[in-house]
Amino acid sequence: MHPGRGVELVLELASRMPDVDFHLVGGAEAERERILRAGVGANVFLHGFVSPSVTYRYRNACDVLLAPYQGSIEVHGGGGNTAGYCSPLKIFEYMSARKPMLISDLPIFHEVLNSGNAVMLSPTDVKAWEDALRLLEDEQVRERYAAVAYEDFLSRHTWKERARKILASIGGDAR
Repeated sequence: MHPGRGVELVLELASRMPDVDFHLVGGAEAERERILRAGVGANVFLHGFVSPSVTYRYRNACDVLLAPYQGSIEVHGGGGNTAGYCSPLKIFEYMSARKPMLISDLPIFHEVLNSGNAVMLSPTDVKAWEDALRLLEDEQVRERYAAVAYEDFLSRHTWKERARKILASIGGDAR
């Protein structure tokens, strides 16, 4: 719910797409209350903070996962703009969930994502996000993106695979 995480974009999508449910997980109670006071449609569900040990339940219940990061991303406590160097665990969690994802097309994500494993969109083009969500109403399209993302995750981004690469790069045993 911090600035730059794209909550405003999701809320705009929800207002344009009343036939689609949007679930927002995370954020402090004060942030949740701020959004509710601003007014949201009946298709927006604000779950607030959820223990990390159960967030997978929310991911797995969705058809499509969104990561609408903006050009400037703040962290808890106001640590400044992290858009140029962040590596959000959320992306790896999305890939491992076998769900298609829509994500902002920021250069930092190109190391992990591409047009085969995610739909990458301008962080400010709400119409493009809406069109992409409509495209992903097709189950075969959703399954294709999800399968490629999951395979990429298994082959390159598990903790074991990342450790193997690190050890290989320093000349250690990469088994």
